[in-house]
Amino acid sequence: ISNGMARPDELERLLLKLPESSQELVQESYSQIGHELSHWDVPALLLDVFLPGAPVVGASQGFHQRSEHFPAGFWRPRSLLGQSVLQVLLKGVDECHISRSMCQDVENFLRMARLRQLCSMADCVVSHPFHFKGEVRQIKSCFRLLKVKQWHDEGEHNLVLCLLDMDGCKLRLSSQISEQWPNAVLFPVPLSNKCIMLKCMSSAMRREAHLPRGCVCLSHREIHEQQDGSYFFSISVDGTLNSWTSRLPFLGFTCTSPDEIQTKRYFFGDLPHSYCLGDSVHIGGAAEAWLRTGASRAAKLREAVETGAERQLLVPLPDHRRVAPFVPRPGDVLGCRYR
Repeated sequence: ISNGMARPDELERLLLKLPESSQELVQESYSQIGHELSHWDVPALLLDVFLPGAPVVGASQGFHQRSEHFPAGFWRPRSLLGQSVLQVLLKGVDECHISRSMCQDVENFLRMARLRQLCSMADCVVSHPFHFKGEVRQIKSCFRLLKVKQWHDEGEHNLVLCLLDMDGCKLRLSSQISEQWPNAVLFPVPLSNKCIMLKCMSSAMRREAHLPRGCVCLSHREIHEQQDGSYFFSISVDGTLNSWTSRLPFLGFTCTSPDEIQTKRYFFGDLPHSYCLGDSVHIGGAAEAWLRTGASRAAKLREAVETGAERQLLVPLPDHRRVAPFVPRPGDVLGCRYR
């Protein structure tokens, strides 16, 4: 997996260019796919990120039953079409209760869903106020990338499904989505928070590319023992951040399989990624090599991820003496060997 970090000034050319805004295009998206949500009992909204502003192109009956947009018993499936998702979710909420960082996170997710070679992107789960039954409640909404067959020509169309966690509703509705859209390409496997996969799942980058913080990617490719008893793999560097010049990416090996990550959803939400790897060894940063041993798994998602784990620094140098041996540049190949 290559580390495809793009600079902010380069992102614009990587994003799909949008057509001129028009209500006709919103109605077309509703007719092609948005109407499928109308009979859902769960509160959900469908957004078309290939249209300016990523407008709402579908809403479920369950959302209307729980929202303050309409009086009881009065519901029209087309009533919310063309509106902004934040405008819909935050209707009736005082501005003092609205988090600016939450709004920025949602807007960033919708913008990056327009990347040309986007294959998959980690769910965006945000907490926000919602006007419900005459009072403002704090709820969670999950934004999930959804790909369907393009209705204009060949190719795929990117949509975002917004699921509201209310009344004990579950955020994971992959089975229900598959029943409604059999040809949809779903990504229920949770990537680490803010992780984006590009180029046929061979390149990775962080959704907030301007921040020098990475994301965790586990390869499904088997690594076989070499003749000298070691294990080896390599990655290529597609691009780097200007501000990320003093540290190397961390590479390493873990005893936790991708299948276990998928089943237990260790990367779901904002859990520290390094604590989801179990017994592992990795090297990188500024002359740092870490070994984790004795990690036991938590039984439930919301409990502490690991207990009893010890983290040992294998390079005993003080912080002020740790310096990356070189600055990674586009085109470099980084190798990792474990004996």
